[in-house]
Amino acid sequence: MLKKNRHAEYYLKFDLVVITNNAKPLLIGSVKKRLEEITKTILEDKWNCSLLQLKIENNYIHFTFEAMPQVQLSKFINNFKTVTSRYLRKEFTAFHHEEALWASSYFISISDEKSKQLALSYIEAKTKEKT
Repeated sequence: MLKKNRHAEYYLKFDLVVITNNAKPLLIGSVKKRLEEITKTILEDKWNCSLLQLKIENNYIHFTFEAMPQVQLSKFINNFKTVTSRYLRKEFTAFHHEEALWASSYFISISDEKSKQLALSYIEAKTKEKT
């Protein structure tokens, strides 16, 4: 469905995958629940995006979202990784000794059936190499 703003009609739907540093299984239990809350807040309140799908496994987060044309993806991703890391470190003592919560790389694609397959391949490859 097309969306509109003052200057454009658009349909921008993306898949984003971010893996924990060294693919460590850190996203479990209450951490997983809190990450879900933070993710929704960042997307909807800070970036005015719509969260369409969210999957959090023990060592990665994969979500599909809609964005406006004004959203600069690289800035959004950097903000997402920084804010989630900051909140989780502040709220969970288990993260205090972690060098970095997220791996430096990420996967971003326009969302379609092919991107879902590519995201799974990315997760598998990064998990094997222990980013």
